Amino acid sequence: MSALAAVLAAGGGVAHVGSRPGLAVIGDRLRTAGWRVVVVDSPAVTTKETLIADLAAQLDLPDWFGHNWDALVDSLRERPMVAIVVDHASASPGPALTMLARIVAELHAEGEPLILMFRRGRTIR
Repeated sequence: MSALAAVLAAGGGVAHVGSRPGLAVIGDRLRTAGWRVVVVDSPAVTTKETLIADLAAQLDLPDWFGHNWDALVDSLRERPMVAIVVDHASASPGPALTMLARIVAELHAEGEPLILMFRRGRTIR
């Protein structure tokens, strides 16, 4: 079973995939399964602030959103079936992505339908 199939069967969680399937295929499969897909370009999110700002923009969070981890946790709880795909992920993600992985794993363990997928390698459309 592929990492994508496994995370879909589990109803969420954290997964790691290679460069195949391509980003478009991953997005299509997730959307077909009912997930809202958010794509984060790993090299572009070098800090907590840039990661949270990127997620806030893509999730259409309100202007009063707090731009901190607690506010992000609350927002992810309120938006069911969000799949965050980190494209161009490295073997060792930085502290912001590591914290995001912890958050997603904890929320999924609590029963929240949430996916974080690290996609390594070059872009294949």
